[in-house]
Amino acid sequence: MEPCELLTAEQLPDLKIDRPGRTVTSDFYKTTACSWTVTGASNRLTPVTKEGIEEWTGGKRTGQPTEIEPILGFRAITVTLPSDSEACDVMVDTADGQYLVAAFSVSQSFKDRFPEPCDGARKLAEAAMQNLLK
Repeated sequence: MEPCELLTAEQLPDLKIDRPGRTVTSDFYKTTACSWTVTGASNRLTPVTKEGIEEWTGGKRTGQPTEIEPILGFRAITVTLPSDSEACDVMVDTADGQYLVAAFSVSQSFKDRFPEPCDGARKLAEAAMQNLLK
């Protein structure tokens, strides 16, 4: 499944996304991702297939991992940077050596129009996982 196919057109309004996603290269994960940028916020889904979620939980990476409630039965964590209160990544452990990154950020001046970063990232991850499990 291509990253931009992880969300359906029907799901976009609930996520406050008003335009199609665009495929982008993720240098960090060495893969392709899909980005939906709207006025005041950014959403990105990155399927990672070359490493497991333990890369984040094992203390090897910068970022504060926190276990959260599973998403559709799959282990999930948030990863935040103390220096960036406007962004949050939710990572869902989809299979051995694979996970889905749902990244959400909101500009300070638009915080009243969008969910908190980790809430927005979780909603994004939940929507994508519904399609992955079809």
